[in-house]
Amino acid sequence: MQGDLYSPSLQDHAVTKTKSYNISGLFLVAFFGGIIGVTVLGIRNAQWLRLEKKLIQLLVAISVILFICKTFVVYAISTGMLNIADSNVDNIVKAFGVLCFIFYYFMLKKPFKEHLAVGGNTEVLYKQGLLWVLISVVIEVILIQMMA
Repeated sequence: MQGDLYSPSLQDHAVTKTKSYNISGLFLVAFFGGIIGVTVLGIRNAQWLRLEKKLIQLLVAISVILFICKTFVVYAISTGMLNIADSNVDNIVKAFGVLCFIFYYFMLKKPFKEHLAVGGNTEVLYKQGLLWVLISVVIEVILIQMMA
């Protein structure tokens, strides 16, 4: 019989905690900032929650595909290939950002709930969210001006 049956089995291992934004807050970044802001903050959050590398790469690929599709649709509308009123372009751009958020939300939902279940806290998203909304808007305006 073992004499050290009640000794701890995990020794000398540093436990690193996960951290996360409140993932539902990424919706505002998606709505006002678009795909770029959601991608940057979503990937950062995925790394903080220790998502597998394959899933992070999948999220990046989805973001790139959505960005290319959005760019093509905006270009097609601006050149007249698609007969949609210019007033609806802003709604289409926001729809692509929200669609990107939906992918990130469902990929991060389970790890986020596990993070909260073990007593993890959420980081404040205000400053980073606002910063990436502004950066995203500037980048997208520059790209739209280049296409025109």
